[in-house]
Amino acid sequence: MNTPLDAREPTHEPGVTRVVAAETIAQWAPGTFLENLAARPDGSWLVTIPSHNRVDLVQPDGSHEVFARLPNHVTGIVAAGDHLLAADSALSRVVSIDPRQGTSSVWLQHELLAGFTPTIPMPGVNGLTVRHGWVYISNTGRAVLLRCRYDVAGQASQLETVAEHLVADDFDVASDGRIYVATHFLNTVVQVDPDGTRTTIAGSAQGIVGSTSVAIDPRYPGVLLVTTTGGMKGPGNPGDEPARLVRLHLD
Repeated sequence: MNTPLDAREPTHEPGVTRVVAAETIAQWAPGTFLENLAARPDGSWLVTIPSHNRVDLVQPDGSHEVFARLPNHVTGIVAAGDHLLAADSALSRVVSIDPRQGTSSVWLQHELLAGFTPTIPMPGVNGLTVRHGWVYISNTGRAVLLRCRYDVAGQASQLETVAEHLVADDFDVASDGRIYVATHFLNTVVQVDPDGTRTTIAGSAQGIVGSTSVAIDPRYPGVLLVTTTGGMKGPGNPGDEPARLVRLHLD
């Protein structure tokens, strides 16, 4: 069943709550909006900070420094590859980018990707993850998680609904099919099992305030890294909490 197109508020079903061990690796002053992160082979992490138009490098010990300053906002970040997909939230579509040619084309456009309407004031298509031959897509405003087959030679196949009533910003998918979701303004991380079971594994007591992205540590699959905003809602509303990079231990 598809989410109604006229839904005014995204509904969220968090499942049971069973929090895991958590530790704050690094933190930034209130008013810092952490958006996304990517692992590096040496165990460090790159974190995008659109509020300050920069990317920071965070070492395993939590020390961090400016890695790159940019002229505009920077949001998603991913390891380099030959074929890229990007979420275009403003135009409700996923685009395919050829970095060698410097060209792009619409890879997927569907009504279930839409957002930014008077009744849905939040982003539509938002997070993207490619795993096991599937492209997983979150639509934050409609609180759905979708997927379609990934075929670099052609257009996307038909969308499938993975979960409804699930507010998802960015997320990651484990090798066993479990999905770990950052819920942003709901201040939690939710685990979705392959059978649909949901468990809220972290919340504000674990430092998760304004969770924007989740990434599985490639060196330690039982560890998640989560970026947060500290509750920041805009330039004039920085929130009361520091922005954090939090480590969650699943085992």
